[in-house]
Amino acid sequence: MKKIIFSTNDAKRVLEVELKIIQIFKKKGYEVFILCEKDDFYHELKNSIDNVIAVNVNSKKISILRDIKLIFEYYNIFQKIKPDIIFNSTIKPNIYGSIASSFLNIKTISKISGLGSSFQKSIALKFISKLLYRISLKKNIEVFFQNKSDISFFTNNNIIHLSKASLIPPGINLPQEKNLYNKNDNKITKFLYLGRPILTKGINEFLESSNIMLSRYENVEIHLAGDSKSINTKIISKKILAMHNKYEKRFFFHEYQRNLNDFIRKFDCLVMPSYREGMSNVLLLAGANSIPSICTDVPGCREIIIDDFNGLLCKPKSVEDLFLKMEKFYHLDIKKRYQMSIKSYEHINNNFSIDKFEKFYLNIVLKI
Repeated sequence: MKKIIFSTNDAKRVLEVELKIIQIFKKKGYEVFILCEKDDFYHELKNSIDNVIAVNVNSKKISILRDIKLIFEYYNIFQKIKPDIIFNSTIKPNIYGSIASSFLNIKTISKISGLGSSFQKSIALKFISKLLYRISLKKNIEVFFQNKSDISFFTNNNIIHLSKASLIPPGINLPQEKNLYNKNDNKITKFLYLGRPILTKGINEFLESSNIMLSRYENVEIHLAGDSKSINTKIISKKILAMHNKYEKRFFFHEYQRNLNDFIRKFDCLVMPSYREGMSNVLLLAGANSIPSICTDVPGCREIIIDDFNGLLCKPKSVEDLFLKMEKFYHLDIKKRYQMSIKSYEHINNNFSIDKFEKFYLNIVLKI
């Protein structure tokens, strides 16, 4: 029986993103081990799947000493399990897990799930990230990407050779029951932001644009759903509280949601003003549930949303343009919203099949 390790930041990410890959391999009889940090979802993950091992990733902190310790921690676990292949994802497992596995000559594949905040902040941090990736990915047998723009970034910056890059076909499990747009809905238009309320996801632009919408239109509701513990700036916390106090019956904050298919169907439009994505799972989820989306015209979003077809595209980091697109959706008549809803589902069903996703991963393991 082949042994496979999946190494990522935390249990929450495993449950939200990596679980569908893990289940594919477990169904085929492979022995799968999961390495992740202990978080609020760790025990839930341990109760739902075998072979979960806690690792001190410290994903939100940069510490040279802790990161060196993390390399040794990975090394000891890899040496004990002796896996046939390791799948890394997120920046620290990608870098430090790859360094550890290279010393043991274990076949390793890293997944680049978008260019994270380390590539969007200071020039120094961007330089260090590129250097560490260049060193760590050198012995990876392949590097997976979710969009072509990220492949171009890594190859143009000489981080990896193009021959190592593979594009993952995005896929999502469609809900068992198809969602039908309710033509007889009351006349309240409900916008939803679903995700971590952090700056690089466009939360500031969303709040500012929503404030304009609420001030101009009485029959609008704004809903924000995400883990409050993810909020990493006091400014955003204050803005959310201020809007809740100002628009008490029209601005709502929902904590982390588990049953996303049922939850997302309560809304008319998803708003995703992210600065950059790998491939937005939230946009895929919305489309699978026949919910049109407004998103930024950036990698990882523009591959899913076609402007004026299954949603609307706006300029990144632009409060004004995001507001205009929210206003445009608000003014769409019932017939146009219904058509956009149907196209949202059909686009996901026709272009983001879980079957292609499954075959892609199984073919990788069969090559070992």
